[in-house]
Amino acid sequence: MNKIRFINQLELPVIRVIGGKEIFKGAQRDVLTMYFDTNAASNLEDLVRRMEDTSLLQIYQANDGSSDREEVFEYQDYTLLTKRAIEQEMITFETPESPATYKDVYVVGLAQLTYAEKQLSLLAEK
Repeated sequence: MNKIRFINQLELPVIRVIGGKEIFKGAQRDVLTMYFDTNAASNLEDLVRRMEDTSLLQIYQANDGSSDREEVFEYQDYTLLTKRAIEQEMITFETPESPATYKDVYVVGLAQLTYAEKQLSLLAEK
């Protein structure tokens, strides 16, 4: 199972993470779209609130004991919230005998700051 770990030590199981490019706030940015089981938090707002103020996140494969190493991917400055939604995901397909079944998943998109935005925040700190 994949997990996502934020700099504030918040660690959540994640169904999948999809990376891509998106135009957000007038700039083309790298965006990570994360899909969480609804058990990850009491509600979507709680999940987003817990993810705020995280400039570093790590995505890794949970160690199942089959190897000593866990593969960790680090992403920095993904702090802009681009998507916050509850979507339905199909669990089983429709058959002639039964309808399709669905479950709710929390979807959160985070975009990376641009180089100019990072430089401006450094100047603001001085």
